[in-house]
Formats: sequence, structure tokens, C-alpha cells
Amino acid sequence: MFFRKVTTRRGDKEYVYLKLIETYRQAGKVKQRVIANFGNIDRLTPEKITALIQGLARLHEGAGAFPEVPLPAPEGDPVALRAAWESLGLGPEIRKAWPDPAAPFDPALATELMVLHLVLNPPGPQPVDRSCRELGLTGAQGPLKPVDFYRTLEFLPRIKMQIACHLLRTLVTPGEPGGELPWLVRVLPSTFKGYECGLSSHGYTYQIRPYTIPLNLALLVDPRGLPLDFAVAVNRPLAREDLLGLIGFLRGQCGAVPLVVADGRSADPPPVPEDEKWALRVAPENLPRSLVDAMLEENPQDFRVLSMGRRGETCVVYHHPGLGETLNSTLDERLAAARVQLEHIRRDIARRRLRRPSTVAERVKKTLQNHECTDLVDWAYDEDARQLTFRVREDAVARHKMQNRLLAFRTNLDRESVHGFLQSYLNSLDLQEHFGSISDCTRLPVLYPYAEYHHSTDVIAGHALVYFLAYLLRRLAAEGGKVVMGDGGGASGRG
Repeated sequence: MFFRKVTTRRGDKEYVYLKLIETYRQAGKVKQRVIANFGNIDRLTPEKITALIQGLARLHEGAGAFPEVPLPAPEGDPVALRAAWESLGLGPEIRKAWPDPAAPFDPALATELMVLHLVLNPPGPQPVDRSCRELGLTGAQGPLKPVDFYRTLEFLPRIKMQIACHLLRTLVTPGEPGGELPWLVRVLPSTFKGYECGLSSHGYTYQIRPYTIPLNLALLVDPRGLPLDFAVAVNRPLAREDLLGLIGFLRGQCGAVPLVVADGRSADPPPVPEDEKWALRVAPENLPRSLVDAMLEENPQDFRVLSMGRRGETCVVYHHPGLGETLNSTLDERLAAARVQLEHIRRDIARRRLRRPSTVAERVKKTLQNHECTDLVDWAYDEDARQLTFRVREDAVARHKMQNRLLAFRTNLDRESVHGFLQSYLNSLDLQEHFGSISDCTRLPVLYPYAEYHHSTDVIAGHALVYFLAYLLRRLAAEGGKVVMGDGGGASGRG
């Protein structure tokens, strides 16, 4: 058997497909037939190819070992990460809760390996069993099988409450710095990205395909920005019971501590009792232009509390200098790329390659739309002089950059509580980046007998729990095993 690239043309476009060909004899003649069609070669990412090779190796027990690509260097120190994991003390809790004491594998070890694999190799395509084997992260029972990781992922959500109670006892000390700041329930939108194995379009081969399922997360976060419990809603909105469960857990463990439900996805107050405090993130582009201009002119190191038309609600606007660095850098890159293309259009006009005003207008508008600069650049075309002029609207650019540096909320907090809420929120600012997209943390090959397993709500919740523990491990390892209060840039302000 061998692979063959087949090129076809449709109009002006060229498409290249990859097929698996088998040679055979019939009536004394050598013939060829297609065994499998892998589709457009541009869609065969390294991750898909690796999963396919390893899946074929497991299907045929007698197959020889495939050559493996060397792993990239890990993104952390495995020794320090294992020490941080041991400091959490979750291993005995997981073993004690496991329903089968005679299981042929250690579920605590499987959990540890998945968490370490996610921390050490977040972007890599290699599966958990291989990366941990090459890093020396194995236990006394030897390497774990893929089914061991499957069983562990399905079981972990069932002991989420025991894990949360243990983390609260281990990581929260009464009276430590930040005790007067509020706890948060951070509500975040997310997605789960996995792989499924199903019949291909022609119906006689199995094909591995990616799929995406929307998630909604609610994270119980302490004043240091450390999540200690969470709820996940798979392919549905968060229910009132999900939020009340987190609030009830905190009240039962810590008493009447200050708490704010911070929702970054909804325009309506969260479904919690009226006496609970909440804050809704407002998109900066929805703020009044006069308010953004005022923030440009005034001291940018403060927050402003404004009254709103709705009874009991206020608007909090806070300027954080480092908040929009990435977005503003991307904005500068888009403007620079738009300038280059507009100069190309100007040169084509001078060389008489572009003559019709309608064609020039179409090219300019398409360029600005592609770089999302339509409202940031003014342009004009003089047909008689055959000249294109354009200029960047510096005032609009400055306003956009200010918007990217603003945090804005609608809230029922009183003015005295705003400062503490902002400090807690800034300490947990990176949660959206970490939990914004959750993917299969094992990266094990997807085989047909386990196809339905990968869509299980419990398994997806198990992946979310591994991400949850990986975030804790990163924080502990980065700060020497003890998470301290961050200044978050500080929050000082006035009404």
C-alpha cells in the first residue's frame, strides 16, 4: 500500500487530496484500488496525523513500532511541579474515594499524569502516556493504559465536592492577607474541543473528526484569585442551582464571608437571591463615547462609579494600564498591514492597473474590512488626478486603545465595596485566558469502540477538572508552593 496525492481543479482553484492506494493482481494483471480517502491534504494537521498513526498501531497488535518525533522541551520543571502536586495532597483523597480498591491501576497517578501533561506540554500533539513516559513520570505499577485515563476522567467529577473541601482546608488559612476582600463566583463562557470517530461521507471507512461543544463555567475564586471549586454546564446555560451550589458550599465552609457573582457573558443579573451581590462585565465598546473621552483626559489610574437609571445599580469603570497591551499591539499591527496594502493600491493606480473608481473603492473597502480598520482610516479618491489619499484617525485609534484598557461593570455593589471587588477581580484576571477553551487533555487516539465515550458529559467535566487542577499547579509552582496576594496593578479611585 502507498499514499497518493490527487490534484483537481475547480475554476481557478486547485485542490490536493490524499488517498491510500492498494496494489493487487486480478487475472494476471496488476491493478490499483483506493482503500481510504483522507480528504483535503491542507486539513491534515500534525495532531490529526499523529492520532491516526497511533490509532492504527493500537488496532494491530503485531505492528512494529512507528518512528516517533522527539518531544519538544517541557514548559516547566517536572521536579518542581511534582513537588507542588505533592503539597496539594490530593493523591490520598482520590485513592480513598475510588470505588474499586482492587483496581489494576492507581487513579491518583492517572490524575497526576494528566495534570502534569497539560502543564508541561499544553500545545503539543503527543498523548499523555508517551510524554509522561519520556519525562520519567511513571509509577510503581508501570505505564498506564489508555482505558485507565478514560476511567479516571469519568470518575473525577463524582468526587468534585471532596476535592473542593480538601483544597479549601489546604490552601485557605483564616486571617491571612486578603481576608477582607470578597470571594468571587466567576461565570465564564468556554468551549470543549475534542475528537470523534465516525463513518466518513462515503460510508465504508471510519474517520477522525474534531468537534466543539459550548460550555459555561462558574468558578468559586478566593480573594487571591485562586479557584477552589467550580460548576460546569455542558451544552446548556448555567442554572440557578449551579450558582447556589457554589454559594452554599462557601457559606457552609467559611460562614458569612463577602461574595460577588461576576458574570462575563450575560447582560442580565445572574439568577441568585436578591441579597447577593453581583457585577456584570460591560463590553467597552458599549460605553458612552463621552465617558471614554473623559477617561482619556483625566487621570488614568482611577476608577469611576457612576449612577445608572435602574434602581440600585451603578456602573464601575476602571482603567488598567496593562490590560489591553496585547489587543493594542494587535491593533497597531493591523493598521500597519492596512497601510502597506493601501500603498500597493496607490501604486497600482499610478501604474494604471486600477482605473475605475468603483474598483478602487471596492479594493480599499475590502482592505479596511479585512484588517478591521474601517472606522480608523479616512480615505478619498480623486478620479481626475488619479490619486488615492488616506490618513489614520489618531483620535479614533486613541479611543480604541483606551477602550481596550478599561474594565466596566454594571453592579448592585455600594461605593464602599467597589475597591475590594476590583482588587479580587484583578487577582483572577487570567482565568478567562486559561479556561476560555478546554480540549482533550489526554490526546489519546480516538478509536471506534470508544467513540460515544468522548461525548459523555462526565468525561467532558473530567477534562474541565483537570484544567482546574492544572491552573492550581501552575500558580503553586510559580510562587514556590504558596499563593500570595497579587497587587494586580492596584485599584484606587473616586466616585
